[in-house]
Amino acid sequence: MRFSLYHFVSGVLQVLAWLTLVLCVVFAIIVVASPYNGWYTYYGSGIMEPMGPGAMAGMRWVLFVGILIGGIASWAGLLAMAGILQLLISIDENTHPRAFSATAPGAVPGLKCPACGASIKPGDRFCQSCGAKLE
Repeated sequence: MRFSLYHFVSGVLQVLAWLTLVLCVVFAIIVVASPYNGWYTYYGSGIMEPMGPGAMAGMRWVLFVGILIGGIASWAGLLAMAGILQLLISIDENTHPRAFSATAPGAVPGLKCPACGASIKPGDRFCQSCGAKLE
């Protein structure tokens, strides 16, 4: 398999997907473990009061679930993009195969494809290089 920019980008997307998932889990745990005394409720009249323990517990779990859902969605999206890129790479490699070389095992130097001139093996029904029918 040859190295290309697309392989590199696909690898970077996969690494970013896993980093995103790990960071979201860490942030979700930090939200649940944060102390009660830093969270305030803001009222429209400009008054800010500390949240009570009940409101704080509910808010923590809402944030915890929200961060986890966002992280899992980001993780799945990045992995899906990497998978689509890998699929496009494999389609490109299968659509444009490398030319069949005469040094390949089973190749006979005298047999050539009438369409593209690539070396072919005895018994081949299609050219390995261009796909032309040989019989």
